[in-house]
Amino acid sequence: MNFTLRPMQEMDLVAAVAITVESFSSDGGALGQYAAPRVRERLLSGLRASEYAPRFIVALQDDGTVIGVAGWGKLEFASRTWGLFLSSVSRNHRGQGVGTALVRERLRRIEAESGQGRVLVSTRHRKRFERLGFRSVDYDAELSLHLMLKRLDAV
Repeated sequence: MNFTLRPMQEMDLVAAVAITVESFSSDGGALGQYAAPRVRERLLSGLRASEYAPRFIVALQDDGTVIGVAGWGKLEFASRTWGLFLSSVSRNHRGQGVGTALVRERLRRIEAESGQGRVLVSTRHRKRFERLGFRSVDYDAELSLHLMLKRLDAV
């Protein structure tokens, strides 16, 4: 499958919100946390320039249709620490490498900007992240979520 990745733009918001709400509602996500208005506000915050503002990228089919969205940002509570969040792929495009490509691109951008530090992610997709160099540091059995960590070396 051919797709491209680029920074999210305002014109991507409607599709990005729909994909995220769909992904997290079918994945057992808390309804309020991933309700459309809250997701939209979170995605909009990524369009504002600020050191700690989240950043988002989208995956696009050749025709420009948004098929995935993913975010990352500096964590204010820990120096040289980044978090990955809101990684969503449309139902029809799952299992085709889009999610892994979104993770790799976020890691590439973090490494280019910071060169060292650590990246945290909370996920049900432990094996995907282990393949990318993350290790599980905690597990929440009630939510079936792994807290995973990847250390970045100096570039």
